[in-house]
Amino acid sequence: MRKHILPAMLLVTILIAGCAGSQIKWSEARKIKSGMTTEEVTRILGEPNGIFSRDGKLIYNLYSVSLLSGSRGIRIEFKDNKVTDAPAVPDSFKD
Repeated sequence: MRKHILPAMLLVTILIAGCAGSQIKWSEARKIKSGMTTEEVTRILGEPNGIFSRDGKLIYNLYSVSLLSGSRGIRIEFKDNKVTDAPAVPDSFKD
């Protein structure tokens, strides 16, 4: 019986670690507006999970993972350090 305790504890630890990433506050994400700077967005949402560059745009990817709601994310594009289009955050995304 004790042989099964260690794998079970390991599984629980992995699941908890997978949910321990930064959680997006969706009410805060709805505050992001076109024209905001990268600094303003970072101040509101925190550091992005990934930053990419494509076609002269800087792209922030932010996501959150939860056992209850699964994974959800948004993408924010910047041109000349300004948000080009505010992300659409569905009403179903709750804090």
